[in-house]
This record gives sequence, C-alpha cells and structure tokens, in this order.
Amino acid sequence: MVKNESDIFNFRKIPIYWEVTEKLEIPKLRGIELNTDEVDLDLVPFHEFYKIDKRKRGEKTVHFFLADYLFERTFTKIDQTAEFLFSAKMVLSPDFSLYTNMPLVMQMFNHYRKMFVSKYWQELFDMKVIPVACWSDRRSFDFCFDGMPKNSLIAVSSVGVCRNKEAKENFTVGYEKMIETLEPTQILWYGRELPCIDRSIQHIFVQPDYDDRFKKDINRA
Repeated sequence: MVKNESDIFNFRKIPIYWEVTEKLEIPKLRGIELNTDEVDLDLVPFHEFYKIDKRKRGEKTVHFFLADYLFERTFTKIDQTAEFLFSAKMVLSPDFSLYTNMPLVMQMFNHYRKMFVSKYWQELFDMKVIPVACWSDRRSFDFCFDGMPKNSLIAVSSVGVCRNKEAKENFTVGYEKMIETLEPTQILWYGRELPCIDRSIQHIFVQPDYDDRFKKDINRA
C-alpha cells in the first residue's frame, strides 16, 4: 500500500472490533425485526431519494433493487453516500448483482461489498439496515449467506427471475437455501409473488415502484 493512496477498495477501513466470518472475513451484520407499526416501509429507490422533501425523508426506506451503476458510489464514495442516506427511516443493503455468468471471484467481491457497506452504515452511522439476501446459482451458496444474520428480517427481490425457466429455478432453490441457512423470522419480498413462498414465515410484500409508474402511464393513455 502506498501512503495517502486512495482506498477505492475499502479494505483498510475494517476496525478490529468488527465481527467477520472465519474463512472469507466477511463483515457480520446485526439482525433487525419490524414491529407491526413498522411494516409500512414506504420504499423509495436510492437514485430518487434526493427528490424527496428533506422534511419527509425520515418517513422513507431506501432500496437498491436497481442497476448497479446507479449505486456504485455507496461503495466508492462510502462516507458521502452514508451522510446522504442518514436521514432515511431505514435502508436496505445495497444489492450488488450476482449473475450466474459472472466469475465467482467477482460474485464474492460483490457480496463482500454489500456486507462491508451495510456494516459500515450500522457501526459508524447507527443506521437501521435491512439485510438483503442475494444469490446466483448453487455455486454461490458457499459464500452468499456469509455474514448474514440468523433469525432476522431478510429482504429478497424476485424482479427478473421469471424471464426464463433456469432463472426461476435458481431463485427458488436459493430462496429455500436461504430459509434453511438463515432461518428468517420475517421476509421482505420485493417483486412478483411466486409459488415457492413459505407461508409459515411472515412476508411483507412490496410491489416494485416502477409497476406503479407504469400503471399510471397506462391510465393516462
């Protein structure tokens, strides 16, 4: 490492008091559970949060179920974006993509980035973070749940998984593996409901915000 070199990979900032996993040293997140009066999350996408009146930002929960380029700066400019998001009621973990055709090392790095940023928000800014579970195919099961809290609220997104049979199967198998591994007490489900949903667990269903905008456009036509 070069003195005063920009730390674009954020690997030097991990304090010794952070809990990390044994094998990959992934930061471990604290769990969260919502009370009855908290389940109305009023989600807003990260790239539109700046449009919200500053007096009302404390009523919003920010999500990152978006194209990665829209929230890369949560990692590369971690302090600035944390300060920007601090006014939100809650935030979801940044959902850096794990694609099946992505090299495993890149998938692992994206999982690390999600966990690092989420832990940073929890520890240094005392933000309420809803952990997001993400996976690609069975190969990702060796690392994609590392550091995720057990017996907690976990968020997942089904957006895009119905585009083909393989994607739907990968999502279903991963969802079942997530439940087996993390034993969530609540699941925030963003996207279309699927047959694999375990109804024995409390689910909080959220319709994608772009669906609302699409329906409004249709009604105007």
